[in-house]
Amino acid sequence: MVTNGVKLEEKAETIVDNEWDMICVSLDGPEDVHDKCRGVKGAYKTMKKGVEKINEIKYNKGGKRPKMFFLTTLSSTNYDYLLETVEECEKFQPDSLVIYYSWFTSQVVGEKHSAVLQKELGVEPFAWKSYVRYNSGSDFEALKNSVREVKKRKWSFPVSFVPNLPKSEIETYYTDPTDFLGWNNCLTPWVEANIMPNGDVVNCRDFPDTVMGNIKNHKLMEIYNNERFKQFRRALADQPDGVFPLCSRCCGLMGF
Repeated sequence: MVTNGVKLEEKAETIVDNEWDMICVSLDGPEDVHDKCRGVKGAYKTMKKGVEKINEIKYNKGGKRPKMFFLTTLSSTNYDYLLETVEECEKFQPDSLVIYYSWFTSQVVGEKHSAVLQKELGVEPFAWKSYVRYNSGSDFEALKNSVREVKKRKWSFPVSFVPNLPKSEIETYYTDPTDFLGWNNCLTPWVEANIMPNGDVVNCRDFPDTVMGNIKNHKLMEIYNNERFKQFRRALADQPDGVFPLCSRCCGLMGF
């Protein structure tokens, strides 16, 4: 479960009793930075109370689940605080921290992607429009320095970057979303399915507009094996390099 942590404290006992495998909690920085990224004063404190409650119940019951992963997405608001963010994360004694470079696209890539999905699946995708962003004015040297500082430090928990880019590719990642940087043949639709808050099942959480079914109406495995899902997989596999245009900055592609 990927969460901003709002309901963790309220649901902590149920989560531990049901032995959820993993909670992935968003952490955008130290308290003030986290709240600024979230746009909600007190968001950090709410998340912190929830994580601490789950850890307390796990300890008292002698449980080992859920594992607690933290997720940080780099943005212009928080990349200057990356080292402090990892130090903040350490206070929670997490099982792991994953740091993501931002997911974004361009208008040109989005329109090219739309044309492919309309032809192959009869879908007019919309979600990509909220990811259109241009990063040419970003301070890439500051970002590179922050990444270098985190990577050279020894931490008490695993810290990984997605994608794991060499320093020389960071600026290209942010300035040219047509460059796949060597990634191809996405595996995600064959190894996972994502359930949206309303019950919709999608093949990738970055494609909420290609709905495969809804768990209120069908069992998850029925949806995973239905003709709609198979059609999507065939369309993806038939693309050059096994990717859609919009996949170029997707953690589902670059995380495996």
